Amino acid sequence: TPDVPETIIEANPPPGRSSRSTAAAQRLLTILIDTALQGLVGANAPQLLHGAAWRPPRITEDDASEAAEPFKRLYYQFQILTHGDKVGAAAGDHISFSAPWFGYSSKPEITRKMVEMTGRMRLMGCAMSIALSASSPLFFGMSQDNGEPTYRTTLTPWESARLGHVWPGRTIMDVSGLFQDPVSFRRTMDRFAATGTLLSGRDVWLVARAQPGHFKEETSFVDLCTHLRLDLNKEEDHREARSLLFACFRQGPRQRTHPESRPREMEKWRQQKLHNLIRAPRNRVEIRTLETPPFFPGNDGGAARTPYQYVKAYHSFLEALFIYLSETPPLVEDLEYHELDLQAAKANEQAVLLAGLDAHIRYIPWDMQSMTARESLQILLDEMSGVIDELRLTEDLSPLNRAIEGKDLTPAARIRGEVAEWYGIDVALRHNMQHLPDDNYPRSVLRRSRQGMDVELAQIEADLPTLPQLDRPLIQDLLRLIERLRR
Repeated sequence: TPDVPETIIEANPPPGRSSRSTAAAQRLLTILIDTALQGLVGANAPQLLHGAAWRPPRITEDDASEAAEPFKRLYYQFQILTHGDKVGAAAGDHISFSAPWFGYSSKPEITRKMVEMTGRMRLMGCAMSIALSASSPLFFGMSQDNGEPTYRTTLTPWESARLGHVWPGRTIMDVSGLFQDPVSFRRTMDRFAATGTLLSGRDVWLVARAQPGHFKEETSFVDLCTHLRLDLNKEEDHREARSLLFACFRQGPRQRTHPESRPREMEKWRQQKLHNLIRAPRNRVEIRTLETPPFFPGNDGGAARTPYQYVKAYHSFLEALFIYLSETPPLVEDLEYHELDLQAAKANEQAVLLAGLDAHIRYIPWDMQSMTARESLQILLDEMSGVIDELRLTEDLSPLNRAIEGKDLTPAARIRGEVAEWYGIDVALRHNMQHLPDDNYPRSVLRRSRQGMDVELAQIEADLPTLPQLDRPLIQDLLRLIERLRR
């Protein structure tokens, strides 16, 4: 069973110095883990790609990573108990952006800029990135048949079942006050903490968020448990610590008036942890809308394409967009993260989930003018052409340009086309889920994606001399590890 978020379902490499670096690191991490597990379990090795063709059918609290520190593992276990399989299915590919070209500045000033850039990327980039990268129209889930669990693959109405099916119930904190400015951010987060909405600080389930750097905690969870005379290595004490923490997650600040001292101490510690996290300087913007497509052979849907080529393309798009927006061009001079603009962004995201590049959206910087996502992307790429040329990203962006121009289909559209050809079903019907007769197509996608990894490794090797020099050691090490494991 796959581990839960931030391990093998979710590709979240350390920030690189170019879009090629992040794409290479993301794919190599996935290929490395896949290769290692093939050696462990042979023919039945789990497929560790993005999950576009398949999702884990079951996740239990025991699947929370044992390598995680105790608080984080208990938090994941609580989320699994609350949300079930969705905790595993929610994971996708993330990419983080910082702005070193601003030079050294005070931490409050960098925080201000990162909060501002989070809002801009949400309004201008998230819907576009969904339209381009969504790759999970299929969802492998469980239903009940006379009380017995039944597992089956379904074709969903969405381009991304991950975003369409899993996320809607987990975005209660998606409000405009969050990324207007740092003061509004802190006040809004404080309200979430005070009402018990915020559990650990990791549960800001948004498609874009401003993230803090490393900061030192005053007291760790282990230290707190020691203070409460709980030894986490002892089963009985571990159960007690778990019970106390879960009660804090459920009851929130009300635990501070509990008649017993341990619940009060636990909630006091949790609130202090949230306070420190909320006030920690922000140093990057994290985009969480992305998905990795499977390997596509050349067919009616377009040219042959590896996951690495396409990931590199949309990483390049987002990198260029981030740099372009950071310079406050005329296009966004009057752009503000207010409720009307945020509601338009949400509506745009929902529209592209159902119709991809052909969805009609509101182009926010042009007074909400209605146009297709395809048209708005072309306008945006034209606006960013100077940045794209300076960064020499034209070649890397070619898969996206082919999709925008209609020469190739997006990943979700190609999967739908293949499902139609494989099973002879009408994939244009979007009003409901459609069960696939069997799992032969998903299995074929997983097999060909694994076989295509050799091509990806060759492509990454060829790109190695073009990577920033400081990024090359990581990529070289990953390539060597994979070669060693394969031997």
